[in-house]
Amino acid sequence: MTTSEFWQNLDFDEITTFSICRNEVWKAHRLTLLQRYVELYHLCKSPNLDIEEFIPKRTERDFLFMKGFYSEHWVGKPPHIDEQGKLTHPFGSIVANLAYSSEHVKTLEAILNTDIKGEGFAMCWPVYREGILFYKDRKLVTCLDVCLGCWSLENNGERLQVDMTVYERLRNWFMSLGHQIDSDREENEQIKQFLIDNNCMKHRRFEE
Repeated sequence: MTTSEFWQNLDFDEITTFSICRNEVWKAHRLTLLQRYVELYHLCKSPNLDIEEFIPKRTERDFLFMKGFYSEHWVGKPPHIDEQGKLTHPFGSIVANLAYSSEHVKTLEAILNTDIKGEGFAMCWPVYREGILFYKDRKLVTCLDVCLGCWSLENNGERLQVDMTVYERLRNWFMSLGHQIDSDREENEQIKQFLIDNNCMKHRRFEE
């Protein structure tokens, strides 16, 4: 399904936008994950650790790293919306509430109705940190999950076909509403520096 088809099938009268894993509660939690990784990294290098202790600690260490320090709260995975259509993610934040008639919604309509001339594909495992909830008569209609880092839009588990120009326009649209969108490079640099400061081995993921 294309973004245009998605939009044309909608029947709603208001929207709510949200961010996941961008608030201060998340930042504090991620710091604990990084600290745990550092602890595990040095434990796994200890010559006094026997094999029965080493394997589970190495597994936990590698899991934290491969998941980008997102822990069990993997972004965009259900359930982060309850049956009443309310955001329930432990690190989620409502950013804006907009009526169907608002100029921001008209702009969103124009963005999603962009004809596909060059399709963008997800470049890794998407992390859906932005989203839009669509409501009709205060009842949830559907949710659009957005990953701006890996170029992916998902609705009810289905990835939409998207013109590649849509993502930058969506980024600007979200930011105009007050979404605090940081670049992946900035985040990776922060993680990289934290690991270097704590004498953890440099990994190719963080190399230029």
